[in-house]
Amino acid sequence: PEIIGVSAGFDIFYRDQVVGSSLGIKKMETFTHLGSVLKKTGKPCFGVLEGGYNLATLGEVTYSFLKPFF
Repeated sequence: PEIIGVSAGFDIFYRDQVVGSSLGIKKMETFTHLGSVLKKTGKPCFGVLEGGYNLATLGEVTYSFLKPFF
């Protein structure tokens, strides 16, 4: 691919009451790892926020995902 698009659904974090409690991703490092995998492709990437309903954690989860790109 020439560019990678990401449907960034951060409602998979365990503290998100809509979906997360059933999936149980509990470590912020998991989101950082996912961002790292994308970064290592060397391809241009973009993301669209598709989910993430716990406003208390949404910023932290999003930052964790984007951290490898800084």
